[in-house]
Amino acid sequence: MQSLKLLHIADVHFGKKGREEHILKQLEKVVEIGIEEKVDLLLIGGDLFDNNEVSKKEKELLKEVLSPLKNQVVAICGNHDFQVELEGLPFYKRSSDLRIGDDLLIYLFPFHPEGSWQKEVLNGLPLERRASCQVVLCHASYMENSRVVKELTEDKALYWPFSRKDLQGLPIDYLALGHYHNYLLWEEKGILCGYPGSIEPLSFKEEGPRKALLLIWEGKIRVEEIDLGFQVPHTTYRWTLGFDLEEEELFRKLSALRAQKGRFQVILSGFVKDREVFLAKLKDFEEPEKFKIVPKVMDYGKVKEDLLLQNMVKLVEEHVRTKVMSESERKERFERLLSLSFHLLGEDVD
Repeated sequence: MQSLKLLHIADVHFGKKGREEHILKQLEKVVEIGIEEKVDLLLIGGDLFDNNEVSKKEKELLKEVLSPLKNQVVAICGNHDFQVELEGLPFYKRSSDLRIGDDLLIYLFPFHPEGSWQKEVLNGLPLERRASCQVVLCHASYMENSRVVKELTEDKALYWPFSRKDLQGLPIDYLALGHYHNYLLWEEKGILCGYPGSIEPLSFKEEGPRKALLLIWEGKIRVEEIDLGFQVPHTTYRWTLGFDLEEEELFRKLSALRAQKGRFQVILSGFVKDREVFLAKLKDFEEPEKFKIVPKVMDYGKVKEDLLLQNMVKLVEEHVRTKVMSESERKERFERLLSLSFHLLGEDVD
């Protein structure tokens, strides 16, 4: 029985504006891993390119990077690149199947806007097993995972949805997916299913090291995670002013983050003494390539204009007044509780 190795990645988004060099370096890592592991195939589960307007130069650069594995590459198009024409590299835009040796059969279901999981996969996949190991490569949305549904819905990209009932009875051993940009590996109805995620973080929804999945067939399929790291880490901080930290401490932290590698999303809630002055200070950190700052903060002066907030402040004051502590401790406790109360009432109250 033949032993086989398949390396599964997806969502390369080659040519993404402003991220070209980072994605190129990550793809070079993938090729190095493929050579080191002596893989039989490199499976790319859609969105090889970031958009349909791909220049000749970008195509040639991509082919050059993948050239050490040229004969092993099997890529399908995704929702971002289904109109791209690419010669000199296996880039499938129509359903097909590939037989590798006597034991492995791969079914390819590229994305196209008029297709669906039910129309393409359920209707196009023979229900009888034709090989010892059968793999499906597809660009689709798994509806049984709330995070997948939430993030793809927010991006208005809930294409080719499928659920666990759609997998029942399918004669496949591994479902190689693309489209969702974070790593996810699970078993459903006896089928191993995997999203490797994007090879480089492209948004703040894609935190943490990136993954590739190594499929090993030795009479039975097993999957190993391979850590790709990243070029530019994306990190989110959520801070409540007056509770987690004070204004001056916030600006010290932002200055420290400015010196660190990566992009940072900072979501702020709580209250500030003067919202206009605070927002003016935040302008010093308007660096789109470094920071995304979301200031959901409330102006403490607004309390005087809102009866509900006035009553809330009184309740906090009464609570703090009953505690035995110094005046400075009482003031600090009051500000922290008040900030948390604003946060619980609603981050967008201003």
